[in-house]
Amino acid sequence: MTHPPTSHQSHQPHRPQVSPPVAAHARVLAQLHHHLLPFGWSPNGFNPSSNAFSPVSPVSTSSLDCEPTTKAWSSVLSRPDQSIIEHWQEAFEHHFASLSPAQSLASELLHHAHEEPGSFWGQMLESCRLAALALFFEDDEAQLIAAAWIRSSSRRGHFQASAWPDAWEDFSTAKRPTPDHALPALGLYPVLPDAQWVQRMVDVGVPTVQLRFKSEDPQAIVREVRAAVRAVQSCQTRLFINDHWEIAMGEGAYGLHLGQEDFGVAPMEKIRQSACVLGLSTHGYVEMLKAAQHAPGYLALGAVFPTTLKQMKTKPQGLGRLRAYASVMKSFSLVGIGGIDESQFKAVRACGVGSIAVVRAIVAHTEPEIQAQRLMSYF
Repeated sequence: MTHPPTSHQSHQPHRPQVSPPVAAHARVLAQLHHHLLPFGWSPNGFNPSSNAFSPVSPVSTSSLDCEPTTKAWSSVLSRPDQSIIEHWQEAFEHHFASLSPAQSLASELLHHAHEEPGSFWGQMLESCRLAALALFFEDDEAQLIAAAWIRSSSRRGHFQASAWPDAWEDFSTAKRPTPDHALPALGLYPVLPDAQWVQRMVDVGVPTVQLRFKSEDPQAIVREVRAAVRAVQSCQTRLFINDHWEIAMGEGAYGLHLGQEDFGVAPMEKIRQSACVLGLSTHGYVEMLKAAQHAPGYLALGAVFPTTLKQMKTKPQGLGRLRAYASVMKSFSLVGIGGIDESQFKAVRACGVGSIAVVRAIVAHTEPEIQAQRLMSYF
């Protein structure tokens, strides 16, 4: 028999009728991992009629924190149902112990789950998927997380409800890519509007900068990129150019930063073969795995907090997700980005990133050079 694909990209999951135990287990899993909720959102429980958790409107919060703030939800989270956890732990041990070594491989468990959605493995996969949906992951992310939970359990040899999948091999069967350029932690990383700003940050010793110059005039773009490259020639500052890959490579820029929307149009293989170090934006597990295939010098993870600087297709990730992403992608140089100001630097650094990208925290400050020196002290 040919096994169906287990990739989240190619496999459309079964939608079995969700039994009360599966719904309850999914609810408990979501409660245990509530710190992964996007900033400003909280779940309103399980809706059995739709076989999915239903999102609610954003709730206001007094501080930029990914923890839920409503008393009602916090009280629910404070006492997850221990009996449900124990039931599923025992069920896992029973079903797992009866398998041969070959059958206990994650690929086999996922095969059983997809082929027999009413089986224990199918129910476990579905409860994990529903839990991810309850935490407001998109559907493709939820499918990927559910499969990762199965792989994680197979790897550990037991099911641990409180352990979120946190290893590369949980999320991908491909070999972990080796970055083309082994970059150190990039430290403070201002994203700047023009070459003059680049020069100001170079003058105070900022280790990494990005030129994000927006113009419809090709000649103006060339002038700004050329001036920015000139500004860093006699120093150790790493300069990344946002988007303008042909000009960046032609002018000898140190690095190039691309967003997800650029993958389909940029000459990725040509960029990889050049001396230009590649940095890529990501907004969740699916995009991180896609970006990792290009073996970039660094991955930008965000947006961590709400930002008004650009229209984001995804909700703010929050500190809980940032920490989870950093654990999976720890072989890469990582940059936290999106709505981060000085008050959140320590919390963001504690999530496992070696760099923080900022925009308004520098360019909107009344004393940007002094502010840059202060922010560098966090690294």
